[in-house]
Amino acid sequence: MRKAFLALLLIAVSLLFISLLYPLVNQQYFKKQPTSAYEWYRLGKEQDIKRDFKNSEKSLKKALELDQNLYKAMIELGVVYTMQGDFIKARPFFLKALPLVKNDKSNYEVVYFNLGMNYLYENEAENAWKYFEIASRAGRTLGPRLWSKDPTEPVSHVISGDKAKFYAMAKKYYSNYVRDRINRIHRIAVFRPALALKDCENYIADNPGSKYLPDMIANKAWALSRLKEYDKANEIIDSLNKPDLRDDLKRWSAYALYQNYFSAKHYDQAFKQADFLHNEYPGTYSGSWVKYQRALIYQSKQDIAAEKEALLGLLEDFQNPTGFERKSYWEGIKSRAEERLFLIYTIQGDYLNAYIVLANAYKSLNSLIGLIAIVLFISLAVFLFFIFCRTCFYKKTAEVLKSKFRLKYLWLFFIVLALLTPVLQLALFSLNYFTGNLLGKLRLDPYFLSLILAQVMVAYICVSTLKDKYQIDKDTMGFVSRGAKYNFGVSLIALTVMLIFAVGYSYLFEKVLKVSLEEPSAIVMAQEFVRHGGLMQKLLLYISIVVTGPISEELFFRVFLFIFLAQFTGKRTAVALSAIMFALSHGSMVYFPYYLLMALLLSLVYLRTKSIFPGIIAHALINLVSVLLLLNKVL
Repeated sequence: MRKAFLALLLIAVSLLFISLLYPLVNQQYFKKQPTSAYEWYRLGKEQDIKRDFKNSEKSLKKALELDQNLYKAMIELGVVYTMQGDFIKARPFFLKALPLVKNDKSNYEVVYFNLGMNYLYENEAENAWKYFEIASRAGRTLGPRLWSKDPTEPVSHVISGDKAKFYAMAKKYYSNYVRDRINRIHRIAVFRPALALKDCENYIADNPGSKYLPDMIANKAWALSRLKEYDKANEIIDSLNKPDLRDDLKRWSAYALYQNYFSAKHYDQAFKQADFLHNEYPGTYSGSWVKYQRALIYQSKQDIAAEKEALLGLLEDFQNPTGFERKSYWEGIKSRAEERLFLIYTIQGDYLNAYIVLANAYKSLNSLIGLIAIVLFISLAVFLFFIFCRTCFYKKTAEVLKSKFRLKYLWLFFIVLALLTPVLQLALFSLNYFTGNLLGKLRLDPYFLSLILAQVMVAYICVSTLKDKYQIDKDTMGFVSRGAKYNFGVSLIALTVMLIFAVGYSYLFEKVLKVSLEEPSAIVMAQEFVRHGGLMQKLLLYISIVVTGPISEELFFRVFLFIFLAQFTGKRTAVALSAIMFALSHGSMVYFPYYLLMALLLSLVYLRTKSIFPGIIAHALINLVSVLLLLNKVL
């Protein structure tokens, strides 16, 4: 069954590859290249129907090079530009085709109809009416799809001859083609801002005077912001702000200025812009929104005292439920504000107030929903794993049924691990609160103490479960040392590989793709304690990152999870699945490839050496280097 499944998978991948490669190969080697203008036109029309606009444009231009009076190619090229929203660029081709289509009734109507749509898109209602009226008199052979009778469509009033209603509807008409292109550029700018910037510049150059230029200029500013060229972006936004600018673009440009000031660390200007947004658009940007933005600015400035005051003011607003219409949005803001305030109190050593914030957060409905979500997610993951095993490894499963391994134990194990840290955290903060700040007086930070205890308990549970429940001896688990030189030698090799990959990964995103690599939340939290925490807090931080963290993660992912999964799937699949889970557990999709490679590398070390110690040392060294780089960055 497993071999059959893999064979089917290989066939499916091969067919997919062939289907992707075939059009290119077919066009280049099997299809004859067009030899006449009309053949180039037919090819361009086919490509247009398939929405392959770039190749269609090339084919149609080739047709016009061979025959300058081929009006069908002119019309089709105008349609291609129209479909892409390049209305100004499309218009000359329709106008040039006009004197050539007098004896071709169907194309006569097509040209005049497209000119009408062209002017309609550009909000030139008078010219649009003129061309639509001529097209209508040609017989309306284009059918009901284009000559719609829907009263919301302007062309329906051309049919009835109601010019006033046509003008009224024309003002409301907005091109879906351009809107799609604007939204597409906006999405592309998130991950590929350089490509989005080029698209914007092409549109602006091809469509001078278009009514959609402000939208494209706004997209250009957005792309520049993603490229971290904030000053250039702000110059464009300032040039965009004119009295006749649409209200939605005015609001967007005001918010974009705030974001750029904030990202460029021009904090004084960011404060002023946030107040401006509140004064101009109080319905969208309320006083509570301003307080939250001030908290974010103070966080960026590393002024935790001022940030705390802003957060306290924000949480006071939540005691009065009025003014928070977007409930889900404000619940998320409240949750983040409570998390941040809890962290600030912890950093300052005010564990009593930290407990009050933590207890209030756990009372909320969001905590219950989060708990249910954790259980459901783990249940889904284990269920999918069960289906995967039954489909691909049924013989292995039959063997497992005779042993003590059961997937329900894995499900329960994951739930216990997911809840262990928050339960210990709440327990230690509660203990400290009801004993009059006992842990605080002993300089034992309950935040890191709970984290370290959880890591130690995870390591203990993994080893004891494998040893006592499944009778797996320590040698099989990998508690065999090959000597300090061997362990450290292998660890240094692994560290070197990860450093090289980290540098290349960072260079790819920052320099080539020009995308900012946002640091994971755990790194941001560590930075806060390095900057503002006490000596004991820093010591506990280093212990959790460099000592107990690597030990617990290696014992769980490389030993317990690997051995458990291997009973159902075999070693290779178990390595892959445990590596994916390790990468996902760090909660950063941007760094997912980095953590995935790290997990695979450490699994290779574990399997080759048959010892857990080189992996633990390598993991500790990788974390230590990360901490040293973190110290260099924040100090």
